[in-house]
Amino acid sequence: MYPNLRAEMARKNISISKLATESGLCMARLYDKINGKSQRGFWLDDAIEIKKVLGVDMPIEELFKKEE
Repeated sequence: MYPNLRAEMARKNISISKLATESGLCMARLYDKINGKSQRGFWLDDAIEIKKVLGVDMPIEELFKKEE
């Protein structure tokens, strides 16, 4: 659902569980959003926190771009 986010997670060797723990987000909700099981996307505050945890320079719009 979010190929750039998944790619950055893989590059940094960060699982959904670890990302949830380090960002303070609910693991179940994060899993559902990343895997397209949630109708709602990420809130801006959550996206900013995830970007900080991943430590990437990519713009948020690109990091959270959905697959077509």
